[in-house]
Amino acid sequence: MKWLIEAQIAGVDSLNFDPARGSVQAPWLSWGPYLWADGLSPRSDGFTWACSSFQSDGTHPSAQGQTIVADSLLAFFSHDDTATPWFLNSATTSAPVATPGLALAAVPNPSRGTVALSFAPDRPWRVAIVDASGRRVRELGAGATVGETVTLSWDGRDGHGRRVAAGVYWARLEEPGRATLTTRLIRD
Repeated sequence: MKWLIEAQIAGVDSLNFDPARGSVQAPWLSWGPYLWADGLSPRSDGFTWACSSFQSDGTHPSAQGQTIVADSLLAFFSHDDTATPWFLNSATTSAPVATPGLALAAVPNPSRGTVALSFAPDRPWRVAIVDASGRRVRELGAGATVGETVTLSWDGRDGHGRRVAAGVYWARLEEPGRATLTTRLIRD
């Protein structure tokens, strides 16, 4: 990847992404999500790697780890300012764009216990927890609170009160007429 980025910076024609420099032959190349973490010691954004996220060689991701990598790539491509113009190109996909000014915070994350989800909606809203395949695990709440911070709690249980398995989940904030906002949740 480093060599491709260097070649694009050097102006190799087959990697041209700039219409001002001629025919566009490739997307703009960049780095992807930052996937390094010191095991279970959380980074500043809360990201960690559990041993169960790796195969027995300690290097290659397990099925759970592959999901974490895939979700990280999707989040990067969906939200990075340099990736969204080509990844979310409305001519080729119907994926929603990020909602400016709206944030959905999850603390602590990763967690074995209760996670607090906070956001400040400006229209009616609904929050659900979904699994990595997009299936609804639990409806957390809905309301019409506008202009105030809303905090909901998820105790790691599904809609039937059963504790969910460790893994990657998503908190999904939906507001009518606006793109859906998600944040990744990791259950240890």
